[in-house]
Amino acid sequence: MQWEVAKGGVVVALYWFVWFRPSKVQQQQRAEILAALFAALVGLAMASGAALVLPYRPRPRIWAGMDPTLSPGWAEWSAFPSDHATLFFALATGLWRVAPKLGAFAFAHALLVVSFPRVYLGLHYPTDIAGGALLGVTAALVVPRVGWVRIGAARLLNFAARHPAGFYALAFVAMYSVATLFADWRRAANTFVAWLRGA
Repeated sequence: MQWEVAKGGVVVALYWFVWFRPSKVQQQQRAEILAALFAALVGLAMASGAALVLPYRPRPRIWAGMDPTLSPGWAEWSAFPSDHATLFFALATGLWRVAPKLGAFAFAHALLVVSFPRVYLGLHYPTDIAGGALLGVTAALVVPRVGWVRIGAARLLNFAARHPAGFYALAFVAMYSVATLFADWRRAANTFVAWLRGA
């Protein structure tokens, strides 16, 4: 499932498109984008936490006795909820709030390009996807309304105006992490989970 450009790259490109497109409400949209990205991270953290505290649910591939060879370490991570679904449905919801047509495309992308292959290949049950999607959409609708999140987004915009080089350097790293589905962080998390389960 190493299709980072087809998965994360598409959504990141849509976010950058909305960020730079001319608009009379560009600053407001940029604040919404920053809040949406933070909300997606919150949703992803909640999904990871749920996978740790809820009873372990093996992947369909493991349940069927198939050899898990697609990605080292993923067998140790509970299938419910799907963190991929959480992240991409949260990002789609955030995009929909500022650009409804692009958001609708992002929802279709999250369902057909990200989620369906994971069910088809036996990495998730449909309920794993549904649970992750619900968590992601909820986070994307609730978190940006929190007062300190909106204040933080406004301060980041001020930082971007004063220090564009520093802001966009950090933004590149952040969006690269999104585009690659936080691969390095996920590997570290898988190693940590394997250690916890073996302790």
